[in-house]
Amino acid sequence: MKIIYDKQTGMLNIQFKDEPSTESAEINPGVVVDYNDKGEIVGLEIEDAHKFDLSKFSFETLDNVG
Repeated sequence: MKIIYDKQTGMLNIQFKDEPSTESAEINPGVVVDYNDKGEIVGLEIEDAHKFDLSKFSFETLDNVG
């Protein structure tokens, strides 16, 4: 997974898989999901992410128990 934030454009890009997207769909204004040729989600783009407080970004992994 790769997370890229462009301060100049305010675009936040999250790449879940290192493969090209062949299709994109805007699911909400400013939120685009990228799909590969199998229909799997490979990325997520959020426009105007500078409106969020990204200075305290944290990443957590939850283990599935049970």
